[in-house]
Amino acid sequence: PNLHKPIIGRENEIMSLKQTLSRHYKNDVLLSGEVGVGKSAIVNAVIREILKGEAPANLWNTVFLKLNFRELTKWIKKVGDFEDNLNKLLDAVDVTQHDVVLVVDHFYELIRAAKSKWMSTISSFLRHYIGKSNIKFVALINPDEYTEIQEDQELMRLFQLISVEEPSKEACTPILHETAKQFQAD
Repeated sequence: PNLHKPIIGRENEIMSLKQTLSRHYKNDVLLSGEVGVGKSAIVNAVIREILKGEAPANLWNTVFLKLNFRELTKWIKKVGDFEDNLNKLLDAVDVTQHDVVLVVDHFYELIRAAKSKWMSTISSFLRHYIGKSNIKFVALINPDEYTEIQEDQELMRLFQLISVEEPSKEACTPILHETAKQFQAD
């Protein structure tokens, strides 16, 4: 990820993500927004602030990992393989000496996997790790997918929702000016 480019106009979302990850309880995040609004950029901005020492001190030793869902499901041959693979990954991360934020892009694919009977229910599976270990989740999802999973109240209780809206026309002007400067500098 490009950690050097500044993020403009997403200060509230960046602050919300840092505050949520800093909590002791309900510190797992559903970052919901349309494709291209900057969900990954917000995560990268938090990482940049941690590296610069500008984030809350309890996040300084946090390691961010991105879950590659497609790799995790690549070798599935039978019911239970998916859950075994995810269990092995999360158990390996759980024994590290660091707090870990597992960024799950395409979170809905994980939900869809649960619905396809690769595992019992995603909420009961994640509950084992959420709030009981050094692993925090940042799940990236679009609003349509969020609407579909919103029915699973057990799953929704596990996450704090942070909505990422498209910037207003007024907010776009400084974003475009900064982007133009970056292109001119390159």
